[in-house]
Amino acid sequence: MQEVIGVEYVFVVRARMSDRAASAFPELVAEYSRARGTTSLFGTIVDQSQLRSIMARLDTMAFEIIEVRQLPSVAPGTTGRPRI
Repeated sequence: MQEVIGVEYVFVVRARMSDRAASAFPELVAEYSRARGTTSLFGTIVDQSQLRSIMARLDTMAFEIIEVRQLPSVAPGTTGRPRI
């Protein structure tokens, strides 16, 4: 079986996402920024279908998406999350 290698993405919404809302995105990790009033969702996306699914869920839940960004590749054993 071939290993699936994905690409790291961050999705930023203008809101404080509740734990319940964040649970709709089990493939992502949510981090709230009080200073910016945004929630950033980080995770590995394996294909365009998964990317579209996340965007559709955010839209269905009426979150204002203010940024979607592909993160640069990082060395194994390090974190790819930027400070947002």
